[in-house]
Amino acid sequence: DLRKHKEFDCYWKGAAAAAAKFGYRLEEFQLGGRFTPQRLHQILSTRGIRGLLLPPQRPAPDWDGFPWSEYSVVRFGRSLQNPRTHLVTSDHVANTMLAFEEIRKRGYRRIGLFTDEAEMRYSGHLFEGGYLSAQRLVDESERLPVFVLNHFPAAERNKALAAWIKKNKVEAIFTNMVETRSMLESGGVKVPDDVGLAATALLDTPVDSGIDQHPEEIGRVAFLMLNSLINDGDRGSPKIFRQILVEGTWVDGKSLPDRGGI
Repeated sequence: DLRKHKEFDCYWKGAAAAAAKFGYRLEEFQLGGRFTPQRLHQILSTRGIRGLLLPPQRPAPDWDGFPWSEYSVVRFGRSLQNPRTHLVTSDHVANTMLAFEEIRKRGYRRIGLFTDEAEMRYSGHLFEGGYLSAQRLVDESERLPVFVLNHFPAAERNKALAAWIKKNKVEAIFTNMVETRSMLESGGVKVPDDVGLAATALLDTPVDSGIDQHPEEIGRVAFLMLNSLINDGDRGSPKIFRQILVEGTWVDGKSLPDRGGI
């Protein structure tokens, strides 16, 4: 089910390809049911497995009793708060600032961010941080408030989104929400005629403008980090926490056509 998400499937592909170069084979173990933390540890220990990659998961599994101190561990992203291990993820701040700049280059001035609290929390509020940082570089008249979806009752969200666009004269939207395009169209807002639309990650969003987060590279780098931990005998939660950030690149598409920028 996790690999139905194209980004996460690419994590797997990148990590598996890198592992194969070093003589490893990537295998999946699913916690839950008969796989209790204790049973999982027993299986991993019996098979001599000492390296673990933890993909994004919602909700977080119940790891109670799992002996992390016996394993080298790397997380993908920030959605798993525990165990607190080294991680590899996309550079959300840099990617958002890049997207803001590229959208402006294509002639859009009033650029809004559309998200929700859960998405902001799982990304460590870094999309929001990148957006607010990017806005500081433009004139105050072009700075817009963030639209946070779950600040509104479910029945009123389409109407609230349309009202936010009208009130703030939004010209383009940058979003990490899969449902953005359908919500806009349900509210009578046409893409790209009324607003341009770009996504924080293109693979799982029905939008063709935005950021390629290079998820296979994220997977490859995660394995390389894990391999270094295994070779160094570095196990458990580290005293000094490391993050490796992979920068994305901008991709042009029809959802955000060039309007004749600077």
